[in-house]
Amino acid sequence: MDKKIRNLIFDFGGVLVDLDKQQTVQSFAELGIDVQEHIRDYVQGGPFALLESGAATPQEFLETLRQMSTRAEKPTDEQIAGAWNRMLVRIPQRRLQALKQLREHYRVFLLSNTNMIHWDYSARYLFTVQGGHVEDYFDHIYLSCDLKLMKPGKEIFQEVLRREQLEASETFFIDDSAANCAAASALGIQTYCPAEADDWLPLFIS
Repeated sequence: MDKKIRNLIFDFGGVLVDLDKQQTVQSFAELGIDVQEHIRDYVQGGPFALLESGAATPQEFLETLRQMSTRAEKPTDEQIAGAWNRMLVRIPQRRLQALKQLREHYRVFLLSNTNMIHWDYSARYLFTVQGGHVEDYFDHIYLSCDLKLMKPGKEIFQEVLRREQLEASETFFIDDSAANCAAASALGIQTYCPAEADDWLPLFIS
């Protein structure tokens, strides 16, 4: 790790949280909703893209998905949200422990293309396995649905740098999308694109 690095920015899905997107596809299928073409590796499509970009509210998203169901008895908000959250498997304790340790030496941020349904679930259930709170792990949290900006657009990185008054050359970004890393790198941010979620841990922990 470059000694001049002072700031760390983490992606969420595939870096901190383990994902199983096929679980969500299957859960929606059980509700009579075919989402196969919309659930992608990095940037979602259709109503999911509208939700994560902030162009649709969670309630609008839930209603859109409900109308997509072929079942005579339409699914409830809770069933739809539950199916959407099924892809969020776990955040292993070793990653949470690493984040806490890193905050002793760096400013630590989260920057994710995500939505409030996923984030509320994660904050309530995934970040609390050690009895803490999501705020224990980050200096600030930046979500695409709040910013109304999406990776890999350069604007979302520029906004985080501006708000936090960060120098790009002192900032290190970890994301499992090569496109996202390339966009950050073009702004002078150092990057690492892990092939597997745990691959970033040895960068900091010997």
